[in-house]
Amino acid sequence: MDIAGEPAAHSPVVAVTADMSQVDINEREPRSRPVPARWSSPNWKWAVGAVVVALLVRLPGTYWGSNFPDGWRTHHPDEWTHLINAEMLIDPSSKPRWDHRYPKGMGAMVAVPMIALRMVYGEMDEPLPSIETIVVAGRIISVLYGTGSIIVLILLGRRLFRDRRVPIVAAWILALGGLHVTQSHFFLSDVAGLFWLLLGLYLLTRELVDDGKGALECLMWASFCFGAAFGMKLVVMGIPSLALITLRRGPRLRRLVHATMFFIVGVVSISFASYTPADLYNTVLGGVADPSAAFDRAAKMLLFVLEVPSVISFPVTILAATSGVMIGWRVLARVRGDRLACVLLIVVLPALCYLIPLIFTLDNFPRHLVPLIPWCALLAGWGLVKLSDEVRRRGLHSAVLMVPFFTYLALFVCDGERVFIYEPRNEAARWVRKHIAPGAKVWFDSYEGLAGYERVRFPEAGRPPILLVEMMSANHYLSGLSWRDSYPPDYRRIFDGQSQERVDALQNLFRGRSEYREVARFREGYFMPEYVLTDRLLGNRSRNYVSEIVIFKKTPKDP
Repeated sequence: MDIAGEPAAHSPVVAVTADMSQVDINEREPRSRPVPARWSSPNWKWAVGAVVVALLVRLPGTYWGSNFPDGWRTHHPDEWTHLINAEMLIDPSSKPRWDHRYPKGMGAMVAVPMIALRMVYGEMDEPLPSIETIVVAGRIISVLYGTGSIIVLILLGRRLFRDRRVPIVAAWILALGGLHVTQSHFFLSDVAGLFWLLLGLYLLTRELVDDGKGALECLMWASFCFGAAFGMKLVVMGIPSLALITLRRGPRLRRLVHATMFFIVGVVSISFASYTPADLYNTVLGGVADPSAAFDRAAKMLLFVLEVPSVISFPVTILAATSGVMIGWRVLARVRGDRLACVLLIVVLPALCYLIPLIFTLDNFPRHLVPLIPWCALLAGWGLVKLSDEVRRRGLHSAVLMVPFFTYLALFVCDGERVFIYEPRNEAARWVRKHIAPGAKVWFDSYEGLAGYERVRFPEAGRPPILLVEMMSANHYLSGLSWRDSYPPDYRRIFDGQSQERVDALQNLFRGRSEYREVARFREGYFMPEYVLTDRLLGNRSRNYVSEIVIFKKTPKDP
């Protein structure tokens, strides 16, 4: 199957149909002025370059938070979930910081090497490693997963596209993949689960073209990968494709048994047998649903659509959308039989299996769009190759297009990562140190608060004299699932609304209807239009967990 359009000159054919027939879904005559073939041949140096760039832009993020005024702090709140899992595995007798239900794959990947080192050095009875040690180790693992995803994307792209330039260009797009970069340097399971999903889909494409023993081996290892993805983050978007491909040929019972066994082995291996069936049952039973919530799902999907440019940039969004329409039309018009089945099973079905449940989840964090970034990179890569061909037909060098495009992506990533260095949270903490005496009651809407000050939860536990409000969470209360500062009146239509009292208190705070007045404001300082426009329309809603901080001070009552 070729979803790339015209094959490049002397480019080898890679098909993923059942009979490996050489096909081209475009099936049209070559243009009168063919594209020169010099750049079209596979070039491993460009592939290595994409991997190196991906590593370099992700690695510095392992130490984000080290410049906090009180010393190193975690950044992303969900890092605490995996920290707890790791601590409980390293020392099962330790008391968990709180009760939660979450797959333990990422925590286990940090805990097992540390347990091995403690055994080697005879330190099993020593206290737990520091939070910094565990989290930074987890971040390094996440960086490796994010970088490894570039390699897997190239392998998968070579199976889906005949033109060998497309996966290389897509790899560079993913290397500078906006929010994929940010998610790749935090102790989270999103990128790790995505890595195993992509690897499993690649192996399924191998199964589709192999016969006999080779096909069964690819199926088994694909099942293992999907099991690992499930053990990381309960990723299920590849499982329907796995089931259908398992049953597409005989002996079906044997293939089903092998696939099931390797899936279970994948779940058990990635979590080192720490995630039990009881844990899974409690996770599914508990979930994250709030029975009182009454969300408008259409509005939620509109928010996701509007947030896409701030996740992958305007150029990639436009290219991916345009290319998706063009490729989709060609597939529907020209692809039949096994070729169409392959497109549906490897590309369309996994995407739908992710998008449909996404509509029914309660939170609308932009990071939930990260699993779609590799598909956007492939689509944008195809479109960029086609545009470069057109540029060369006009007698210009492809660098005229490529250099500005990737320079823009580099600036997009730099602007997104720069705010971790000049972070509003740090500036707000310094302001408090300078203007507020130690020991005062402060509400810092941060996961860890501020050392040396009494943290009072506003408004449930009181109304302290100083409020430090992080807009990434406040925007949910001020805007709900609508435009920025639309002030929804019903807490049930607000993610994590918690109570009407809380919603009213925060809205009155920003409307000037409370005893507090604004005394300082520390902005993110974004300059890329994607970030600026999205924040103007919707407000920053935990895109990367760096956001503007507004400080309010209680004013004395009138006599």
